[in-house]
Amino acid sequence: MKSEISSSSAKAQFALRLETEFQKRKAANYRYSLRAFAKFLELDASYLSKLLKGKRPLSPAIEKHCSKLLGWNVPDNLPETLTRLKDTYNTLDLDSFLLISEWYHYAIFELIKIKSTPWNADSVAPALSISKEQAHDALTRLERLGLIRKNGTTFNRTQKGITTLGNKFTTTAFRALQKEILNRAISAMENIPMEMRDQTSMTLAIPSAQIPKAKQMLTRFRRHFCSSMQKQGNLDSVYHLSLSFYPVSSKIERRSSK
Repeated sequence: MKSEISSSSAKAQFALRLETEFQKRKAANYRYSLRAFAKFLELDASYLSKLLKGKRPLSPAIEKHCSKLLGWNVPDNLPETLTRLKDTYNTLDLDSFLLISEWYHYAIFELIKIKSTPWNADSVAPALSISKEQAHDALTRLERLGLIRKNGTTFNRTQKGITTLGNKFTTTAFRALQKEILNRAISAMENIPMEMRDQTSMTLAIPSAQIPKAKQMLTRFRRHFCSSMQKQGNLDSVYHLSLSFYPVSSKIERRSSK
């Protein structure tokens, strides 16, 4: 017997879909604001903000009104956002990624593994040097996507790992995330002691036909590295591991010998 989505769950999914639409527009135009989205939907900006955060109820009339302006069918339930990838990683689809494209969502997802502290907006914010509002909103998004679950005064993870490797998309938001991670690596090089970090590089000549194999090897390395680092000792810190593999020359065509 198939389970039916409750009315409250369906409304929460619709609010999530509205936020996804907003993030898509913002990714296409970084100047696009919540106020502009509210104007498009012919809603008060304060009401829309509270609606997206689950602090205001969604009436059938508002749902129908927004759906009509956005060209959606009513009802139109949000599809599943996570699909299984092997045994330990779940791949995020584009809609889900756009909701949590800032770096600190993934840092929070890892921070929750550290069990020595109850994690909430008050404890997450100073740990990652972000605002309490950013921490609260990020926790809310992760919970609404089913990646974490509230458990008393803290949160628990519901997924072992998440990745975007299962998708072939390249979006403005994804590039922005990678740029932010690289910028944070530059900041770490200037401000974090050497004994707390490792930043090295190498330059090598390769046959370009080996690029797919190289990418597969890097993927396996990242996951093996993660698994190995978390097997022993008490977790007490969250780190970024960023690998860049790119050409510094144009492809050199082989010259025929005469």
